[in-house]
Amino acid sequence: MLFKEISFIDQNFGLKKGYDIRISGTKITEISPTRLEPLAAERVIEGRQKLILPAFFNTHSHVPMTLMRGYGENLALLDWLEQKIFPFEELLTVEDVYYGTLLGIAELLASGCCAISDMYFRLPGIIRAVQESGFKANLVNPLAGPNKYQEMRDFKEVEELLKAVREDHTGRLKIDAGIHGEYTSTPAGVESVVSFAKEHDLAIHLHLSESLAEHEACKERHGKTPLRYFYELGVLDCPLLAAHAVYLEDQDYALLRELVASGHEITLMHNPSSNLKLASGFAPLRKWVESGVNICIATDGPASNNNLNLFEEMHLAAILQKAVQKDPTFLTPSEILKMSTRNGAIAQRRENCGLIKPGFAADLTVLDLDQPHFYPQENLLNHLTYSAQASDVIMTLVDGEVLYEKGEFKTIDLERVKAELSKIYQNKLQQIK
Repeated sequence: MLFKEISFIDQNFGLKKGYDIRISGTKITEISPTRLEPLAAERVIEGRQKLILPAFFNTHSHVPMTLMRGYGENLALLDWLEQKIFPFEELLTVEDVYYGTLLGIAELLASGCCAISDMYFRLPGIIRAVQESGFKANLVNPLAGPNKYQEMRDFKEVEELLKAVREDHTGRLKIDAGIHGEYTSTPAGVESVVSFAKEHDLAIHLHLSESLAEHEACKERHGKTPLRYFYELGVLDCPLLAAHAVYLEDQDYALLRELVASGHEITLMHNPSSNLKLASGFAPLRKWVESGVNICIATDGPASNNNLNLFEEMHLAAILQKAVQKDPTFLTPSEILKMSTRNGAIAQRRENCGLIKPGFAADLTVLDLDQPHFYPQENLLNHLTYSAQASDVIMTLVDGEVLYEKGEFKTIDLERVKAELSKIYQNKLQQIK
């Protein structure tokens, strides 16, 4: 595939205009300010009034929760989970989760995303959806409950995921270890996840200090903050992906600075829509930046957001932080875009992803710039954060393969998925009643 005279976001997250970009196989192979001659059988795409950016990496999601979109609204986090979400989830089958995942992947592709770090269960259904669609995913069935990880009811699914990852030669499917949260596990259980992660060289994905009630309850139970609790149980000896982190304290930030300085891999994921909808609060990203951690922007699940649109999350993250910090200069469009792309690839341990650079994976999103909200076009980098819409996406590539183009999903029968999802939802409501 050869894009002719197209604008793109370069490896320093600046804007370049009028370049030719060649994709060969799964990689970006050439980026040239001069015209490249098309090769035999190469698809040529006219690039004027289009822009290529690295596809998004959504590093904290529960994609099968498309099944619960709009269900259990207007509740506090713990009430929402215990009264609505957990009872509904108990009824889900592998087939249900398969269709919920496919719907979510379609939504993600149509909004320019190529990869997720997803925390859920009924993993065989999720694995099937990921592999059939050609998407990228780091999957985890997290520890939740009083048992150790290997004693968990669904641990067989974790073993199946390990096997699927070993047999997946594309590199698109990966596994992380996981802990739902401090309040849904025990110290012995956490230690068992750490042991498993070290045995298989895995990162650990968890929820951290999402709500004030959760944060303070941990201090009452253990006499320490959730971050200190996880640190003393060995969790931060592994690469960490921690979602939310709204209520970290000064002592936590001191610990993070110390750990980052000594080489620990720590990612914090900002989920602005979910934090707002569940009234969890405002993550203090200036303190995150000062601590030196890797920062990503993510959607959380479609039942607490209620969509999987990273353009919306970038916009919210940028303007909310300016207001919270009382500083309109805080977080530039380039920094926000990097958090949503390259930083996500780093968190997923996909080192050759997240940049438009020769030799990197061709995980790309193409936008139609000929829209009213992109004019005047002298400020396109700013427009990506403050003006761009998911509907501007006209093409999404994963490893050089076009999975979405102008409303068409190349690997997903969307009409079938929507019909099945509606039947599943009605069936679950009847069972709950």
